[in-house]
Amino acid sequence: KKYLQEDGSPSSPLIVEGANLFITGDARKALYDEGGVVIVKDSSANKCGVITSSYEICAAMLLSEEDFYDNKEQIVEEVIDKLRELAKMEAELLFKEFAHQKGKVIQICGTVEICCST
Repeated sequence: KKYLQEDGSPSSPLIVEGANLFITGDARKALYDEGGVVIVKDSSANKCGVITSSYEICAAMLLSEEDFYDNKEQIVEEVIDKLRELAKMEAELLFKEFAHQKGKVIQICGTVEICCST
């Protein structure tokens, strides 16, 4: 309720959860049902952080420190390009499904997460 104004309208029409800073299920339901607030789940919002960690691990396993620094500019550029592409695809899918299904983005985030993980 603290995120709803006195008239019951939301103080923000969109909430993007931070990494591991999620909103409880009851709060999500109330914000959507009472205020129409669109909530993007933390696992969707932080997908690029998780992917970046995987790339860092791969780089550490496959490259010497010298090789990494010699190629750092190209590696970082390619990773950022890939992250932008993946983030754009997921965001477009989430909001396309939100418009199509008229469901809660939070539920669609879960569905997309399951589909992308299998």
